[in-house]
Amino acid sequence: DMRSFLLLLFKSQLLEVENMELSELNKAAVEALEARDLEIQHLRQQVRLRDRMLEEREARMSADQLSDMKAAVPHEFVPCDTVVDWGSALIRRLRKETGDEDEDPP
Repeated sequence: DMRSFLLLLFKSQLLEVENMELSELNKAAVEALEARDLEIQHLRQQVRLRDRMLEEREARMSADQLSDMKAAVPHEFVPCDTVVDWGSALIRRLRKETGDEDEDPP
């Protein structure tokens, strides 16, 4: 009887330790994703700044300079305008699963 009680106690404590380890891994994953999300935000700001600078430069160019510049662009060039925010969605899902929903998203 005592042996089965101690075995159950051991299993319970083992599960608690595993839960703590998984919680720590989860927190580390969330922090890594937040850091990546922040880096993505900075890169997007950089791209917006670059685009604004290019627009300002084009606004100062004469019509001839603009036509020469547009003629120099290869005909197979296709601009890419894709915006996907995978990081924030994943962070929100992880926070929901861990019960940290009350924190503000980055």
